[in-house]
Amino acid sequence: KRLKLLVLWQMTFPGTPCMYYGDEAGMEGYADPFNRGTYPWGREDRELLVWYQKLTNLRQGYAVLRTGDWLPLAVEGDVYGYLRRIQHGRDAFGQTRPNNLAVVVINRSTDKTNTVSLSLSGFSRDNLVDVLADNQVIGLSGDKLELALPPLEGKLLLWRTEEKPSLARGSGVLLQPTSLSGPFGIGDCGPGAYAFVDFLARGKQKYWQILPLNPAGYGDSPYQSVSAFAGDPLLISPALLVEEGLLAPADIADPPPFDPDTVMFAVVKPYKERLLRTAFKSFQQRGKQTEYQAFVRENGLWLEDYALFMAVKTHFDGLPWSAWPVEAATRDAAALTGLRRLLAGEVAYYCFLQYIFFRQWRALKRYANGKGVKIIGDVPIFVAFDSCDVWANQQLFQLDARRRPRFVAGVPPDYFSAGGQLWGNPLYDWPAMAA
Repeated sequence: KRLKLLVLWQMTFPGTPCMYYGDEAGMEGYADPFNRGTYPWGREDRELLVWYQKLTNLRQGYAVLRTGDWLPLAVEGDVYGYLRRIQHGRDAFGQTRPNNLAVVVINRSTDKTNTVSLSLSGFSRDNLVDVLADNQVIGLSGDKLELALPPLEGKLLLWRTEEKPSLARGSGVLLQPTSLSGPFGIGDCGPGAYAFVDFLARGKQKYWQILPLNPAGYGDSPYQSVSAFAGDPLLISPALLVEEGLLAPADIADPPPFDPDTVMFAVVKPYKERLLRTAFKSFQQRGKQTEYQAFVRENGLWLEDYALFMAVKTHFDGLPWSAWPVEAATRDAAALTGLRRLLAGEVAYYCFLQYIFFRQWRALKRYANGKGVKIIGDVPIFVAFDSCDVWANQQLFQLDARRRPRFVAGVPPDYFSAGGQLWGNPLYDWPAMAA
């Protein structure tokens, strides 16, 4: 009963509920390595499983339980209570949602029935519905709600009960585009990706899940990217560049021998760099292009710093920004002006790469959506130290006087890593961000 009360609390509280492996079946929780014991298939606690299903469905079905305002109720002793409310058609995040009111009260006493009398003045004078008791109608006395709560019992009362679940059941496949097959040593946004979408659609799959598409950084990992906003130029399809006339068929006719099972980044990177430089020259010969100029303008908030960062990094032979000359590392205004002038061609090249990447990616996404396939992804919680994001916003990270991280993200030792893990990502300076 206590666990059922906890689930009621969890599924009606702000934030994102976390259900750990086996919670819904009544598995006991222990420390590593026993926290991942064998799932009790066929021996689940059916009552608890049904309770979890009911509460998760209610949370999914009613926006007020997910994003409604949270307001505490004046209760005492062993009774805890709060309201979730959406009014004027807007939730706590300003999003359009149907008006609703939820009343949650919980009696934690193991042996005493508690009677509560709650004033809902300013909130409701209408009847409420007990959605955990066969939608029993609970009347108010004026603006007073009176309830008798037996030991270890909770109530979830709703004002409106006609909302429908907003997310239909569906399945899909996790596959990073770099793992797609193709003749260029690495998967990309080209024919292989379109064929994969067709494969998903034929199999009645609804989702294509991907990892971050940002430029891979240290360790060829997208979680150590040089930018939180840019797309990875390695995902640009040479085949599509040929279709656009930016490459000639002869340019891609003789690729190096690639490993069919593994991405050989040391071979792929220079090969694709050569192709992309050739495509850029062709693009420049076309003169000014309105669509490209609009892209640069619309994405200037991040693109200007990113393109300059990449141009300067290339200029200094790939050194991390903290090892650049101090004027460049500290973004001295005069130094940046000089670098923009000196490296104008390189800056334009990196802008071009982003323009092409996003054009190809958006076309692929439109195709997938048209086939009934949604693309869902992953967003890293930190940015890399050697990134445009940190270089351009040093005041928002915990850096020391030498512009090195004072602390880095990671996890403590556990069953999977006896020494723990140091990810190397600098920590955010939250007070500076809030200022």
